[in-house]
Amino acid sequence: MMDYKSVRRKGDEDAAVRMEEMMARCRNFVRAKADTFEERMREAQQREEEAHRAERLRREREERERLAKEWAEIEAWHAPMERWESSQLASEDLRSQEISEMEAEVRAALRTSKGSRSRSRRSRRKRRSSSQS
Repeated sequence: MMDYKSVRRKGDEDAAVRMEEMMARCRNFVRAKADTFEERMREAQQREEEAHRAERLRREREERERLAKEWAEIEAWHAPMERWESSQLASEDLRSQEISEMEAEVRAALRTSKGSRSRSRRSRRKRRSSSQS
């Protein structure tokens, strides 16, 4: 009959052997992968940088689209007001008012001078015709 201690020792030995085998496999794995660690780190860093770059480009594109949309909305809102703004600016522009007044004065002066010229011509004609008779 086997006693408890011998079974226990045999189980402990088996566990120790299994542990040693596992440790050997781990060491072999680490040795095999140690050469590629730096390469994998570079690849991971490149992937991370590419992801950051893609995210930055996405944000920039979204910002451009947002601004374009806002400006289109502003243009749509503002377009109907442009005629009104022009008329308001023209009515408040003193120079255009002064020019309009000057033009009106010139037209009035021209009308007056045309009227006086035609009257003087008529009176000259009358004088000529009366002196000829």
